[in-house]
Amino acid sequence: MTRIHENHPERSASSKMSESLQSQQNPLPQPPQPARYDRLKTIDPASLKALLDQQAVTLVDVREPIEYAGEHIVDAMLLPLSQFDPAQIPDAEDKPVVLYCRTGSRSSQAAQKCFAAGATEVTHLAGGLLSWKADGYPVQINRKAPISLMRQVQITAG
Repeated sequence: MTRIHENHPERSASSKMSESLQSQQNPLPQPPQPARYDRLKTIDPASLKALLDQQAVTLVDVREPIEYAGEHIVDAMLLPLSQFDPAQIPDAEDKPVVLYCRTGSRSSQAAQKCFAAGATEVTHLAGGLLSWKADGYPVQINRKAPISLMRQVQITAG
């Protein structure tokens, strides 16, 4: 393969300088910023229980309504992930907000929505409701609530 180089005597030194400046104005891509989840804080069940006892936290359950109806941490408000809007979280500057779900996965997703909406600090319950219950902390249970579809499948599958 033969490359053809052409001389362009009409290109002045100022035009070459202009091209050089343009290439400097388009710097190399910046390294990616830390992912939002890197800013996500976690809280363990014991620390959350202490804050709840002091009424020093706003607790938000991001599970679906049928899950919340079956059982939830006392005084938790429901904001399901499927309809999650960070603007619906009450603004209490003196109280941190803690998100939780069953295992911590959905609360992490809800936290990302909070970060996208401009939140700088978001906390979620490490291990979710399962870790809360495993540590022996109380939940409000409604035995008359319908069981979740997932639980129905588990019962049917045996």
